[in-house]
Amino acid sequence: GYRVDSNGNIQLHRLGVIKVEGLTRALLKDKLQQDISPYLKDPVVTVYFQNHKITVMGEVGSPKVINMPEEQLPILEALTMSGEVSDYARRDNILVIRDTETGKQFKRINLEDQSIFTSAWYWLKPGDVLYVQPNDNKEKEAKRARLQQNLALGVTALSIAVIVLDRIIK
Repeated sequence: GYRVDSNGNIQLHRLGVIKVEGLTRALLKDKLQQDISPYLKDPVVTVYFQNHKITVMGEVGSPKVINMPEEQLPILEALTMSGEVSDYARRDNILVIRDTETGKQFKRINLEDQSIFTSAWYWLKPGDVLYVQPNDNKEKEAKRARLQQNLALGVTALSIAVIVLDRIIK
């Protein structure tokens, strides 16, 4: 891979400095193939972004940072790449956080609403953060589990106390 410098250029052997800033991947691919053709027969060029990433957090199978294979990534594909939303996820309240020139923008997405497919927020951009909020069931189950633990501990303590008292009385 080749890094793009702060001036929007890459340095290639034999070709020297090439201005890539502002070019789409397709245009850059065509330009590089054309520039390399005098040196190679039928050159094959692949252009991809190494630093285009999004972050998926919250109630998903595997929260992670995802490398974007394209310039934009559909929100559903990002969720699939992170192991789907869990049973404890609020599908009606997915938060997308996006850095813009004017600051951070926040948008709540409802995956159960068909209008998502026509929303500009359906397409994630490099640097976006996706937060899948947990639903109330997760908290209820956690409380239920704590209550069951405490109840089991209480019953065990009471059983031990009864056994000890029974031994002392006999």
